[in-house]
Amino acid sequence: MRIVDIHSFELSYDRKGDLVKRVFLFDQDQQDPDNQFIIKVTRSPFFNATTLPKLTESDYQFVRHSRNNLVKQYKSRISVKNEDFTTILDINVEDEVGLRAKLFLDTLSKEYIRYSLQSEFDINENTLRYIDLQLTEVTAILEMHEDELQDYKQSKDILNLSREENLYFQQLMKFDEQRRNLELEIKSYNSLEDYVRNSTDEKLLPPPFSSRMMIFWRRPWACCTACRWTGPRAW
Repeated sequence: MRIVDIHSFELSYDRKGDLVKRVFLFDQDQQDPDNQFIIKVTRSPFFNATTLPKLTESDYQFVRHSRNNLVKQYKSRISVKNEDFTTILDINVEDEVGLRAKLFLDTLSKEYIRYSLQSEFDINENTLRYIDLQLTEVTAILEMHEDELQDYKQSKDILNLSREENLYFQQLMKFDEQRRNLELEIKSYNSLEDYVRNSTDEKLLPPPFSSRMMIFWRRPWACCTACRWTGPRAW
């Protein structure tokens, strides 16, 4: 590889025994016309118009490795140790170039963090999807019950269930009050009947009973008092 100017470089490579030269741009993914590879060369911060003359004096060479071979190579050189009683992983890698080993470990750490975060995101997304599904089912069930309730109200001619409930409750209280009053009147009737039949008092004072019965029994009581038997009398 040879630097042409501050924006481009020339790449020479072997293709089926022929030497091919192509000019590519820095800082961009570049694909060769034969679709054999994609290359991206990133400029260093120290690469500028001042350092360009010195950098163009040198040619650079690199070897294209197979991805599978690189993976096997790093797998054989890497070692991982879990620190006791912690969740800390101690990772070591051996490489002829120390800077390259450091770059590999930094990249591996970033990928591990990204993978962990992505796993959390996937779990949260699945949880939200499940909750949405449950909410949809619950909503459908509630709507079904609302329709059933509406059909029942229409079949029973119920316009306002709460209002009619209050009306029925008021009627129930009213009927209950009437029942208690009637029971009280029956007791008063029974007491009066027992008093009239069994009392030996000359004055024949009636037992106490309700004010409603006082009005009703006033005249019959006078009649009964006038007709009370007082013994044999000479005519």
